[in-house]
Amino acid sequence: MGDVEEVVEKEAFPEVDAEYEDEYTDFKSQLRALVLSIARQLYCSCSVMMFPVLSQIYQHVKRETPPIEVDLDPDDKYFSIDEEHFAFIVFDRGLLTPSITGFIIGGILLRFIGRKYTIILTNFLHVVLLSYAFLSGVEEFYPYNLSLVNVFVRNIGYMSFFIYLAEITSPTFRAFFMGFYVLNENIARIKVDTARNEGKVNKMFRNVTVITSLSFLLAIFTPETPFWLTLKGNPEKAEEIFTWIRAGYSDVDEFNQMLSTIEDYSGDKRILKRILSRTFIVGFIFSILVILCDINPCKLMEVVLHDNYLDYDTQTQDDIDNLALIIDEPSKYFTRNKMNGVVFFLAFNFILPRKLFYVMSYSLGILIVVVIRYNLSSIETLMQFSSYCLMPPYLGTTALQHILAVEMFPTTLREIGLVARSIFNVFYLYADDFSTSPDGYFPLRWINRPLYYAQFFISLIGIPVLLIFMPETKTTNIYELDQVISDLPGEDFTSVDGENAVGESEEN
Repeated sequence: MGDVEEVVEKEAFPEVDAEYEDEYTDFKSQLRALVLSIARQLYCSCSVMMFPVLSQIYQHVKRETPPIEVDLDPDDKYFSIDEEHFAFIVFDRGLLTPSITGFIIGGILLRFIGRKYTIILTNFLHVVLLSYAFLSGVEEFYPYNLSLVNVFVRNIGYMSFFIYLAEITSPTFRAFFMGFYVLNENIARIKVDTARNEGKVNKMFRNVTVITSLSFLLAIFTPETPFWLTLKGNPEKAEEIFTWIRAGYSDVDEFNQMLSTIEDYSGDKRILKRILSRTFIVGFIFSILVILCDINPCKLMEVVLHDNYLDYDTQTQDDIDNLALIIDEPSKYFTRNKMNGVVFFLAFNFILPRKLFYVMSYSLGILIVVVIRYNLSSIETLMQFSSYCLMPPYLGTTALQHILAVEMFPTTLREIGLVARSIFNVFYLYADDFSTSPDGYFPLRWINRPLYYAQFFISLIGIPVLLIFMPETKTTNIYELDQVISDLPGEDFTSVDGENAVGESEEN
């Protein structure tokens, strides 16, 4: 009897059962497509994930400096620097030319030979440089000329990394991959510091040479980005790669938007010029503002330490030794908690719009700096508090900066925009270096304090500007941002009757 009732129930609601079954099947297919899409995006990204590791090696392995003669004044507590530190500052200025040249050459290569082959080339050059360092028996210092080449190749790699990762990943998971980049960078920093302190630099070169060689081989089998292929007139191949990467987990509008964007830019030259000019100007202005608002907690800690805890007339040798230990071992207080910043970034990036997350992080950073400045009484408490509380928003904004660096420069001006932003960033960093010269254990000059307090107030002004005027990039993809920018207040040069709009503007 029970079996008969069960059969009757099943036959009574055949449509409902079929509907549930269809929904379940659709859910399984979407879940499978999601997992497969993430796996393929991760596979494509692996060829560039060694760049943050290489950057940390090139930056934090000691570099050989040319002999420099300098008159030292041991009684001048703000301006006196030892000969080694002065030589390093002069050497650092010598890196300016290869640094800028690397960005420019990187932009040219990305445009003309493509994203994929630029990555293959830079991976190959990294393998050559690392092999040379390993076979030469480098244990502590880079040769001077090798350091110059390293900076040049590294900056080409940075250009290709940002663009490739932005164009190969979906808008939904772009933040995840950029957070993975920041995590990779900070793990590498710990490894480099450990290898240097334990005298195992040459062994590190050997290991990284092997991993970079694998990245070079992997890059050969990774696909070109659909955007570059479409830009070069091969939309069929671009659609094939796009479909393979997304694995069915994507709205087709993303690919169609890319096609229409590039088609729009092949129209009237006068309208094209104005659209691209406006896009470039908006992206460049906001990217500069983002750089100027960058609150570096380590530098701010220097100011707070100097103002509150350093008294050259009363400090003992134990005070100096303790301070040196704290500053010389960043992994103890800062690096180990940078992972919190990545978690912080990933969590809030999926919840908040990009610019709101950015403003929230900066506001939190400023609040914490104020608390640190006026309420903490010991160096140990200061370092612990800043590492747990200040590093998460700082690292979160750092990861978001990498995303905005590409998203604020969409379409055909992406390479030019990144080159311009990177060069500005280089000059900003070098100007920052000029304001801080090593003074014993503690890098500080008299201008350090007003410089960073000025940066603090720039951030106060920049935060509402970013919140009000900055286009939101999270809800759009990097191909739709042109339309967002064109909708900002100003001249309407994107109307259907574009020629008339341009003509009327010129008459006015």
